[in-house]
Amino acid sequence: MRSSRFVIPVLALAILLQGCASMRSEPDLTSPGLHRTYERRAAVEMPAEQAERIAVWAVPFSRVAGHVYCKNLSDTDLAAEKKSEDCNEFPELSATGWRLLYDWRTALKDDEKMTGLELMAFGRAESSGRGVLVIGFKGTDFSSLSDWRSNLRWFTRVLPLPGQDQYQVVHARAGQLVDQALARAKEVFPSIQEYDVYSTGHSLGGGLAQLLAYSDFRVKGAVVFDPSPVTGYSTLVTDRQVNCSVRIVRIYERGEALQYLRSFLRLFYTLSPNINEFSFNLIHAKGNPVANHSMSAFRGGLEARAKVAKTQTLPVGDLPGDPDCECYRERRPEYRAPDAAACQASAGVVGR
Repeated sequence: MRSSRFVIPVLALAILLQGCASMRSEPDLTSPGLHRTYERRAAVEMPAEQAERIAVWAVPFSRVAGHVYCKNLSDTDLAAEKKSEDCNEFPELSATGWRLLYDWRTALKDDEKMTGLELMAFGRAESSGRGVLVIGFKGTDFSSLSDWRSNLRWFTRVLPLPGQDQYQVVHARAGQLVDQALARAKEVFPSIQEYDVYSTGHSLGGGLAQLLAYSDFRVKGAVVFDPSPVTGYSTLVTDRQVNCSVRIVRIYERGEALQYLRSFLRLFYTLSPNINEFSFNLIHAKGNPVANHSMSAFRGGLEARAKVAKTQTLPVGDLPGDPDCECYRERRPEYRAPDAAACQASAGVVGR
């Protein structure tokens, strides 16, 4: 039967996505990191020095992606972390110059909050004189049916369900979310005139962060951790709005829950030039995909691999990658931005 074709994928994805719970183990700092680009389907081992540089570069984003979970941590988790992830006190961000600009409580309408969508926007003034904004999205709350509706969007979007899912809300409000972050940042940092905007998130939040980045040209890039393969790029983002220049960086723990689904999907597509993927073996919970999917443990592993203190200030650097020339040619042929002009003679590679 046609419906039976969807049962196994739905159940598999439901099992795999359980990993958003917070679990801990000592990080593995010796296993090599791997790097995958559009030029090669198979990942290649990174030199130790490069892996450390990537970890340093990823830490600021991982701190935002982890903090969006703050209200979901149990009292035991908070005690273990000496309350460093309390929603009101988070030294990894506050002590390193980041200021909370808004969260979902003030940014979303009541009906949008009912979808389970939670996000936070942070800003920081850099020594270069520019500002940096990072909009972070929370991953799955296992007890939330709304989160599961969004996780399973490949299937639920064709069902006659009432209301919206989280992807629909992020797509519809993408411009306003960026507008609000910029407006609030100008109040908090009045001397800063220009800002670089990024998005981040873990698991479901990683899929939402990519959707925001694809939906607004002002977002320079998305740095996402163990992200959902659901991004809404093909089903929600229109040709008039698609951000073909955005850089996407996906960072994974090897052996985490969603790796198996991504490995299967890679049989059918390659990456685009604007996408880079890095994987580590930091949590190293062999045979436990749920533990390997923990954002809290992964962030701690990145900090250890980067050899940085929890309250050490780290710069936010430019993301690797090139513009997606195939996107410009197929979806925005009339666009005349510098990246689009540079793509005119380029071959491009299709992938998502």
